Amino acid sequence: MTPDTQGTVSETADECVVVVGGTGEIGSRIVNLLRARGRRVLTWDRSAPDVASASHITCDITDPDQIMNALKATEERTGRIDTLINSAGIGQFERFLDVSADEFRHIIDVNLNGPVNCIRAVLPGMLDAGAGSILNITSIWSTHVGPLRSAYIASKWGLLGVTKSLMEEFRDTGIRISAVSLGPVVTRLSERMIPAAERDLWMTPEEAAEVVVNVLAVSGDQFVGSEIQAYGRARPSGLGAAVLSRAVAES
Repeated sequence: MTPDTQGTVSETADECVVVVGGTGEIGSRIVNLLRARGRRVLTWDRSAPDVASASHITCDITDPDQIMNALKATEERTGRIDTLINSAGIGQFERFLDVSADEFRHIIDVNLNGPVNCIRAVLPGMLDAGAGSILNITSIWSTHVGPLRSAYIASKWGLLGVTKSLMEEFRDTGIRISAVSLGPVVTRLSERMIPAAERDLWMTPEEAAEVVVNVLAVSGDQFVGSEIQAYGRARPSGLGAAVLSRAVAES
């Protein structure tokens, strides 16, 4: 990233982009699209990629020490981190009373505390450089409510709140901090919940990834951050209580 252009993501091969959750269904598509555009990408994830890669660092984002080790390893390979994409996350389709305290805490740890750990690790280097971009993948459920998602919604509301707070705190530093709140996306977890009539209305992981990468490519020193909401033709209300309850009962 060019230090003298506030927040601008210039697509050059010497930049380092870290995709957290880069082996996941959406994260891996982001990685593929960025690499196809000539970007240098490293992935941080608890899961290893299907094919062994020197560009992958295995770490648990809920453990701050592991994140600092990942940061050190990344900087040894690339010198710096220009862009951080937080795409790691876990979903939930369970009744509140069926979610144990440990399970609820784990969802918050992965979806909220994990991204915060990663941001805390990379920010000092970005501040030193006077430039950088942090993009958190939140959810349309960051501003909506619905049944059977209590922990997930709590985590995503929290992550969007952190994103907007940090955008204001660091708006004059040259660091762009944004969120992409995705509407319904077809994933292995959500696929069994989708009403047959709506299956073709949901975004694919590839389409979701394209939104993220295009937001990163926006230039201009006046764009210091935002929340971008991205829908397919389906709306969150289309996955209602009756459908969810039936799917949970059948699982």
